[in-house]
This record gives sequence, C-alpha cells and structure tokens, in this order.
Amino acid sequence: MEELKCPICGEPTSIYMGNARKDRLCRKHAKELKDGLIILCENCGKYHEPFVACNSKCLKNKDTFCVTCGKASKYKQCKDCYNETRNFIDSLDKNATITENRNYYYNLKDFTFRRGNIESVMSNCNKMIAIAINNSNNNNDDSLINKVYKDVEDMNNKKKASFEQQEKAKNSDKTTTTTHTPSLIEENRDNIVYLKYSEDGHALDSEMEIKIDDILYSSEILHCCHKPITEILSQNKTSDWFIPIEGINKGIYIEYWGMDTPKYIASKKEKIQLYIKYDVPFIEIQKDDPKNNTQLFKANLIKEITKKAEQYFNKMPKWTKNYDR
Repeated sequence: MEELKCPICGEPTSIYMGNARKDRLCRKHAKELKDGLIILCENCGKYHEPFVACNSKCLKNKDTFCVTCGKASKYKQCKDCYNETRNFIDSLDKNATITENRNYYYNLKDFTFRRGNIESVMSNCNKMIAIAINNSNNNNDDSLINKVYKDVEDMNNKKKASFEQQEKAKNSDKTTTTTHTPSLIEENRDNIVYLKYSEDGHALDSEMEIKIDDILYSSEILHCCHKPITEILSQNKTSDWFIPIEGINKGIYIEYWGMDTPKYIASKKEKIQLYIKYDVPFIEIQKDDPKNNTQLFKANLIKEITKKAEQYFNKMPKWTKNYDR
C-alpha cells in the first residue's frame, strides 16, 4: 500500500476513523489550512501563506470580502487585517489554557459589541481571530475557530448599522440642544481587554508585557502602567510604563513596540517624535528584545533606566536597589 505523505512537509497524512485526508495533509498543516494560516493557491497549485504570492495572480481578488473590514478579498481576511491578526498571535500567551482563551475571547467580544469606534471594533475583531487561532494551535480546541468568522461578520454588520444610526441622529440634532451622551463613534480611551495580570497585579495585554512588568517588580523599581504622558501638551498620549524619579509627573517612560502593522508603525513614529520634541526621557523595547535571554535583557533594561535617571535627573530615587554601575 502506498504510504501517504503530506505534500508540504512529508510527514504522514492525517487519518480520521480510518480515512485519510484527500488533500494528503498531515495533522499540523490540516489545522493550519482550517485556521486560515495557509491556503491552496489556485494559480500555482501549492500551499503557502495568504498574500505570499508565487506571482501577481495569487493576489487577484474574487467576489468575496474580508470579514473584518469589508474590503474585497479572496480570503477570509484582507492583507492588512491578516497581518494585524498575525501580530496579535505573536503577542498572545502560548501557554494560556482553553478556559483562559475562551474567557478572553468572550470578554473581548462583549466589550467590542458595547463600546468602541469603527477602527477599534475592527482591530478587536482581528484580535478575536488571533485568540481563536492561538487556542486551536496550542490547545487543540476548535470551539472558537469554528465560530469566530461568523461572530466577526455578525458583529461588524450590527456595529456598522449602529454607527450609521448614530451619525444620522447626530446630523439631525445639530440645531437641537440636548444633554450630551458619549456616542459609539467617539474615541474610547479604555478600549483594551486584558488576558492576565503581572505579579504585582497590573493588567496587561501580552506575554511580553507581563515579562517586562515582572522584571520591574522583581527589581523593586517603582512603576505604573498606562499613564498619560503629561509633558506632551499637543496630544493625549499614554505610555506603557512610567517610572517616577522626581514626583509623580517627572520620571522615565517605557514603550514596548509589540507590533509591526502599518497603522501601528505610523502611531509609533508619531509618539517617538513627540517624545523627542518635548525632550521627555523614554526607553524603547523592541518586539524581539526580551524573547531569548531574559537575564541579559533584565540587566540591559536596568542599566538603561539608571543611565536615563542620571542623564535627566542626576540621581536614582531612594527606593531603588544599589545597582552595579
């Protein structure tokens, strides 16, 4: 009997109840196909990631649309939404249990349905897809992946209808004096739903953020999360962390750049320019910095905090340890 092998990796074909898959995929790649991480290209006849084109014809759209943003797309998500989802997947805790993933998913779904502007709704929809894929890949649980695309599509349809009604009501009431009630189309500064907490109880959104916060805590460095940057006067900006050096409004800010989508990069550049313009001391942590050598990363972070404190304030606060200089 001919041995059935996966056309991608050569591993044995997945068999269920004695029946081999017709596409000959192994269990791993069958799951990736189901989760939308790979596709069978109609042009080259091979499996590859969506939007990784063998030539220009691979990107040709048909009469289908992205479930998140509604743009014409051959796949379930357009290129931008797919890339944002992949970035969210990278930031999620791979060790989260089925229960943690489900709670995160349903809390985010409920929060998104009740609050947020159009952009935040779409971003949270991409995060819901990421949570579903994370749960499927790491826990072998398909309960979320089997429903997420329908949930996203239903939510987008309802939210868009709600936004349109809000706009119509706003335009029709321009000449009427009424008590102001925050609208769904207004920016929601608290549009974050957190998966888990750091050792000192700070609510954070990714595994890397928790690791960074735990380093600050274990090093006995006083810090707070998501503090408004009071020195920046032209816009309302919030930092990832703040370390007070001279009072509660004078200190060092820390930013963790955890994504690389075009929208995120544009926001990152704008924030960096504002830090420089107002001469605000800040430390940047790149996406891959803390992933490998935690001890080296910890030592470098403490060294950078000490350097900034001496540069801007000529001292380290009394509450810190006596770190080696």
